[in-house]
Amino acid sequence: MEQNNLGLENSPYLRQHSSNPVWWQPYGHEAIQQAEKSNRLLVVSIGYSACHWCHVMEHESFSDQEVAAVMNSRYVSIKLDREERPDLDHVYMQAAMLSSRQGGWPLNALCLPDGRPFFAGTYFPKERWLLILNHFYGLWITEPQSLLEAASQIQQGISRLLAAPTIDYDATPDISGQLQDWKQRVYAHLDPDFGGPDREPRFPMPAIALPFLSDNQPMAERIKTWLLRMAAGGIYDQVGGGFARYSTDGHWFVPHFEKMLYDNAQLLEVYALAFQREKHPIFLRTLHGILDWVSSDLELSDGRIQSAMDADSEGEEGLFYCWKPEELPAFKPKEWNDLRLDFEWIPEGNWEGKTIFWRPKRWAQPLLPNTESALQKLKRTRDLRTAPSIDTKVLLGWNALYLKGLVAAALCDVCFEEKILKKAGILGEVLWKYRHEQGQWTRCMEARPYLPAFLEDLAPLGLALTGLHQLYGKGPWLDRALQLAEDMVAQFGQADSPLLSFSAEPDPITGKAHFEIQDNVIPSGNSMAARFFLELGRLSGRMELIERAKKMLFQAYGALNESPMWHSGWLLLAETIVDPPDELRYHEDAISARRVWRQRHRAPLLIFDESLAPGHWQVCRGTQCILPAASEAELLNCWPNYVE
Repeated sequence: MEQNNLGLENSPYLRQHSSNPVWWQPYGHEAIQQAEKSNRLLVVSIGYSACHWCHVMEHESFSDQEVAAVMNSRYVSIKLDREERPDLDHVYMQAAMLSSRQGGWPLNALCLPDGRPFFAGTYFPKERWLLILNHFYGLWITEPQSLLEAASQIQQGISRLLAAPTIDYDATPDISGQLQDWKQRVYAHLDPDFGGPDREPRFPMPAIALPFLSDNQPMAERIKTWLLRMAAGGIYDQVGGGFARYSTDGHWFVPHFEKMLYDNAQLLEVYALAFQREKHPIFLRTLHGILDWVSSDLELSDGRIQSAMDADSEGEEGLFYCWKPEELPAFKPKEWNDLRLDFEWIPEGNWEGKTIFWRPKRWAQPLLPNTESALQKLKRTRDLRTAPSIDTKVLLGWNALYLKGLVAAALCDVCFEEKILKKAGILGEVLWKYRHEQGQWTRCMEARPYLPAFLEDLAPLGLALTGLHQLYGKGPWLDRALQLAEDMVAQFGQADSPLLSFSAEPDPITGKAHFEIQDNVIPSGNSMAARFFLELGRLSGRMELIERAKKMLFQAYGALNESPMWHSGWLLLAETIVDPPDELRYHEDAISARRVWRQRHRAPLLIFDESLAPGHWQVCRGTQCILPAASEAELLNCWPNYVE
C-alpha cells in the first residue's frame, strides 16, 4: 500500500487524485485492514469532481510533498467520492457536524484504524491541516484513550441522529389541521424580493417550491418571483442554459459555477409545472435552456446523463462563463442594443473586472427581440474556449430525477412534446436495465465492482415510472413501478418501522441501519418513496401502498412539525394526502389526455381506463366521480373549477 492506488478507479474525482504524492487508497476492506494491522489512524477525505474547494485543498495540501510525507508515514489515507457512496458521506457528515458543527466539502475525517471518526471538518489550509495531522498523531501515541472516547461519543451521536424517529403521540396526527400552518412557516422564511430561503449562500432548493405551485395568492406569487429572479440571475447560465449549484450572494448574482445534474433535473420539473400554471415565456425559455445544456454537455449516445460540469477551467473558477469587452463577438447594432439593455452591460464589468450576464432590472420581462440571436453568437464564441471538465459518472438516482423532469416537460410543452417524449422513453428503458437478478439494483454501472443502489436511487425512479405511465397511458411502466415498489420494500424495509433504510446494508460505523428523513438539496429517499407509494397506489388501486405512505408520513410527523422548511418533500406528501389531485380517467389516445392536462390549474393524475367506453372521459375527486363524458369538450364543460 506504499503507493497511490487510485489510477484504475472509475470515479473521475478519485482519478483526479491519482497523481498526488499522498498514498491514497480507495475505500474498502483492504485499506481498513492495513490500518488495523499497522495500528495507524485513518484519513478519510471525501469530495466530488466539480467541487472548487476540493480542488483548492488538493493543490495546497494533497499535491504537497511535506503534507504527503506526514500522511504517508503516520496515516493510512482513503479518498472517497461522495457521489458514489452517499451512504458513507452521510455518516461522516454527521461526524463533522458533531465534531466541528459545520459541514460541506471537502470533508476530511480522522478515524481510528477501524474507521470510526473522532474528528472531522471541511476545508483546511495547508498549515492548519499539518497542525491537525501532527496533533492527533501525537495523541494517538501518548493518549490513545482520549481518541477512543471521542470516537465512541461520535459513534453514539451518529446512531442517535440516523435512527428512525420514534412516534411520541397516541392518536393519529392532525395533518389536515397543521398543513396551512406548516406552509405559512415556510412562506415566512422565503425572501419576498428575490425568492428562495432567506440566507446566504443561496441554493435553488427546488423541492421547497413544489408544495406551493398550486397555491393561490400570495404564496404562488412569491414562488413566481423566486423562479423569475433565479432565471434572470447569474446562477442561470444565460448563454448556454442550466443552473449553477448555488449563488454566493442573496440576489442570485454570483454563482459557485459548477453545474450539477441533480439541481437541473429538479429545476426542469419545477419550471415545467410553473409554466403549466402560468404560461410565462421566461419559464418556458428556462426549461428549454436546461434541456439544451443537458443534451449538449451531459447526454450520452444511449440517452443516459452524466453527473456534473466543473466550476474551473484552465485552473480558474468561472473563467469559462465570464466576459471582458475584447472577448465579445461582433454584433449587429440591434443585437448589441438589446443585449446591452437586457443585461445592463457596463465596460468595466460587474464582477472582478469581468461580466457575469444577469438581468437585475428586467427580471420579470421577456428578452428583447434581438437578444436571443446575440446570445447565440456569444455561445458560438464561448464554445471555442476550453470548457470545464465533465464528471462522467452516470448515477441511477440523478438520472431518475432528470427523467421525472422530462416527464413534466413533455406534459407541459406542446411545442417540443414529441422530442421530449422520445428522450423520456429512451431514458426510462435504459434505466430499467440497472435492475439485475432477484431485484438487485445498481447505482453506477461503470463502477468496478458495480455499486449497489441506495434508496435515493430507487425512490425517484419510482416517481419517474409513474410519470411515464401517465405520459404514455399504456406500456410496461405501471407493472415496472409495482415491481420496483416490491424491490424497495424487500431491500430497505424494516420490521419495526414503515420507513425505509438508506442502504440495504448496515452502515459500517454504527453497525445499524440508518434512516434519512430531512429533505436537503435532493429530497430524502423516504419522502420520495412515500410520495411514490401514494401515487402508485392511486394509479394501481393498491390501497396498501396508500396506507404505507400515510404511515411513513405519521412517522416523520415530529420532524415535519419541528422544521417544515427542511422537510419539504414530506410537506408535499401531506398536501397530496389532505387535498389529492383530481383523477382524469380516459379511454382515448394519450395525446388528447396530455392536451387536457395542460389546461388545468392543478395537474391531475392521468389514468388510462379501459372500463370506460372508447372515447369517453371521467373525472374523480376523492371517492366521487362525475358521469362519463362522451367528448373532450363535454368533459371540460362539466369539470369543476376548469381553468382556461
